Amino acid sequence: MRQKRLASFLIHYLLRGIFLVHIAFVTSAIAEPSGNLTIQLRQEHIGGALQVLLFDNAENFENFTAPIKTKRFPADGRKTLAITNVQAGEYALLVYHDENDNKQLDLNFIGIPKEPIGFSNEYRPRGSPTFRNARFTFAPGKTEPIKMDVVRPLGDRGRIGAGVVIITRGSPYPNATDNPFNLLPAIVYIGNRVQIHGPFVQIGLLGSGRTRLAGTISYRQATYEEHDSPILTGMRNRRATAMAGLRLQINTKAGINLSAGYQLDALNRIGGDEGRLTVARPIPWERFRFTPTISLNYMLPRLTRHDYGVSPTEATPERPAYRPGTALNPEIGFSVFAEITPNIMGALITSVEWFDKSIRQSPIVEDHYVVKGSSFVVYMF
Repeated sequence: MRQKRLASFLIHYLLRGIFLVHIAFVTSAIAEPSGNLTIQLRQEHIGGALQVLLFDNAENFENFTAPIKTKRFPADGRKTLAITNVQAGEYALLVYHDENDNKQLDLNFIGIPKEPIGFSNEYRPRGSPTFRNARFTFAPGKTEPIKMDVVRPLGDRGRIGAGVVIITRGSPYPNATDNPFNLLPAIVYIGNRVQIHGPFVQIGLLGSGRTRLAGTISYRQATYEEHDSPILTGMRNRRATAMAGLRLQINTKAGINLSAGYQLDALNRIGGDEGRLTVARPIPWERFRFTPTISLNYMLPRLTRHDYGVSPTEATPERPAYRPGTALNPEIGFSVFAEITPNIMGALITSVEWFDKSIRQSPIVEDHYVVKGSSFVVYMF
């Protein structure tokens, strides 16, 4: 009798378990229907292939990595493409013409696609593409196709913009009453090898995509004028100049960007040279791109003496002569880039640089760090 009860008990719960699993399967199938996503291209593309990538993640979309679905079609003039078995949800879509059929999206020197590319939501980014602007809601059974232009992002001659840039810097000198501040016009040009962003110019020399070497020219702000602080009275005003050099940049697949640069005074106004190592990690969110950075700045003696030294002719009883040597300064920074509208871009960049002992011991330095910042707003035509 006991054995019959036990058998009956086991059969009852086994059947109940099978029933619950069946209900869960049916419920899941009902809750997550799927359908076909249709894409309508406005241009015909001949030769190579058309690659379709579907994303449901902002970071993956903005780095062009790890799509949830991909499909490849021959570029034979067809204008209609389709992805099957797509669940309901929010997505961003990317289609590119793989002209040389090498099964990858070819990028130029700064990582902008060289091959024709298009995004969902009829999105035409002027800067780094954002998931927010390309996303759309897909519902199975929806018959209206996603219309898309698949074109070269830079056209034949690159993109041009204009705006303003603000550069400012804190003052580490005792009782400082003024901080260096510059408001400059910003002309922007983005080409395959040459990029101009206001006071910064980059010329591609070697490499493309993830690893590249560039020549650079940048504006270096004057560190002080003698009226900025009583301790500086009688010292000549420091001058702004243009620094020129080289920069190696590596963008890893993990999304971490590494760069190493060296620059010297191209106009010989202040003399000296400096190097910089930087690790950065862009983090996309909505229409913004946040980028924390960690840097190590290497200043050679001629440059440290210009900014923080006291020459024998400038020495006084309260301000003895001082010749700082090489300085190795750590720096932590943060930047925010925003695509304000399809044509207007803006950025805010700030950082704190801590001084090496060689600088901290200077008689004209009070703070052990300096805060730096810049911002710009640009209209892209």
